[in-house]
Amino acid sequence: MKKRQTALTKGLPLHLSVTVSKGTTYYRYRNPKADKDIALGKNRAAAIVAANHANSILLTRTDLVRKIVGTTMTLEALCAKWLAVVERNVAGFSKSAISEKKTMMTKVKNWNPHLELAEFSVLRINEFLDWIYEPEENDEGSPSARNKARSQLTQMMQYAIKKGFLEVYRNPCELTDPVSTDVIRKRHTYDGWNKILDHEECPHWLRCAMNICLATLQRRGDVLNIPMPSSSDTHITVIQKKTEKHSNAGYLKIEITDSLREIIKECRDGLVSPFLIHRIPLNRKAKEGEKDFTKISPKYLSDEFKRIRDLVNPYPEYSDSEQPGFHNGRALGIYLMEKQNKEYPQTLAGHANIEMTENYGKGHEEIKWNYGTPTLNVLDRDSIEALNPSKTVA
Repeated sequence: MKKRQTALTKGLPLHLSVTVSKGTTYYRYRNPKADKDIALGKNRAAAIVAANHANSILLTRTDLVRKIVGTTMTLEALCAKWLAVVERNVAGFSKSAISEKKTMMTKVKNWNPHLELAEFSVLRINEFLDWIYEPEENDEGSPSARNKARSQLTQMMQYAIKKGFLEVYRNPCELTDPVSTDVIRKRHTYDGWNKILDHEECPHWLRCAMNICLATLQRRGDVLNIPMPSSSDTHITVIQKKTEKHSNAGYLKIEITDSLREIIKECRDGLVSPFLIHRIPLNRKAKEGEKDFTKISPKYLSDEFKRIRDLVNPYPEYSDSEQPGFHNGRALGIYLMEKQNKEYPQTLAGHANIEMTENYGKGHEEIKWNYGTPTLNVLDRDSIEALNPSKTVA
């Protein structure tokens, strides 16, 4: 049943609502995509203009189609149609080109098969390409694999546009950029890593993140997603974003050893947060609709790490493009743990011998977890120095 209009709500655009507090009328817009409210203040005319503009962007023609037929094409459905075209091979694709196209489609379906084509924006395309290989986190994958996927995805999206599955003026893939295949970042040395960590301007939360990264060997995004464990927990649960859809190895329960527990204690700072690594932003008021304002974004972590690294300049012999980032600390931890135990820390690193996907799509209680034990006592530097780590390259 349609909600009855009042004098205040009459004439308001879709998703714009009003609240009255102490005699003052306030306007707020409900973002239907993000499912959150945005305060628009007290000016009715300005709120209406903003809501109409937001609706023109968010409510595309596909939203109207969805109301009529119930759904729109998904990426999985598009891949099926494009695969039929590729296999008929009327265009005379070479065997290598066909293989690359199929590889791209497999990656798309592993990444997000049920995403609607209309939602596959430039932002989401970049997320997909970063999932294959992210320049900031260049320990796995390769820039060439990302560029090949981008090239083949561009062709598939062009097919979708020509067939009318997607109504846009320009192929969104063409708005993304290929990444350089020439530059490979150098790795951290243990001395260089500690110089960054010890700098007076290095914030407490960043020191905690660096220690967790080195001790657990987790990637940047996974470090930031680790939940704050309780005092009685015996393991940290990690589902590695880059590994979960390819292998069971990405489902980890990391034992909270005595040394790891000491790091966790340092992470507790009196601020209530669901995340092990957290901070109070300059704007302490959480944005409306956000679950928690203490969560740190991967980009902010990388930018802050770069800022401190540039202040310290621990690697003056490296060019700007060779300077290692936060994520390269994971490679340093793998190197140190391998020297310590005389074997590759496969479980903590999330690397599998045989590619398996049986965990993907299962419920939490059905997942086959891998159990790993961190062996580096990060807070005891003498024990790590005893491993005689290289002073030049890790």
